[in-house]
Amino acid sequence: MYISTRAAFVRSTVVAAANGAITLALLLIAPLGLAAVITKNPGSKAPSF
Repeated sequence: MYISTRAAFVRSTVVAAANGAITLALLLIAPLGLAAVITKNPGSKAPSF
């Protein structure tokens, strides 16, 4: 099954936008999770910055 050039462009654009949104969400959430682990560990003797 062949699709038109415009349909291929639209499909590629939508897939790229979805991948970008997922990547952005992961990059924004990961540092917050790391900060929570570092600061909310009551049994740790590590210094808090």
